[in-house]
Amino acid sequence: MDLGSDKAQKTHSELYEFVSKNPRDARLIWKDAPNSNIFSYNATLAHKAAFCAGDQNKFWQFVDEILKSKANLREAGLNNISSRLKLDSTKLWECVNSTAAEAKINFSKNLMRSLGIKSSPALFVNNRKINLEEKIDLKQMLNTFIEK
Repeated sequence: MDLGSDKAQKTHSELYEFVSKNPRDARLIWKDAPNSNIFSYNATLAHKAAFCAGDQNKFWQFVDEILKSKANLREAGLNNISSRLKLDSTKLWECVNSTAAEAKINFSKNLMRSLGIKSSPALFVNNRKINLEEKIDLKQMLNTFIEK
């Protein structure tokens, strides 16, 4: 998901709200989308930082901070988020610069290519890709999947 786009923010907000209200019926699985055709170096850095914030149990909070504030995705902006979340900054940046973070990003890029994803956000429900370019009511569509 392109952490800096308005569309990503809206989609994330709607999905998070839906999953929070339906924890027994829905599960949100996040896959990074750091495609070099879509993202700049700074966005890839933000994805690595979010991944590494997860090592300190703050992945969702970190992502939420980026999406809510349209945070500066450069190191300074990410440091501000890290500070607000009281993360160990040294551990965060050691992780961001690690081979594990690079491997995670490379895995995500390869997954995007294999699924034919060329833009983000991309949404799959029950293994079916949802066309977010169409005018759809995301909440209504998701509700149809969990109706009993």
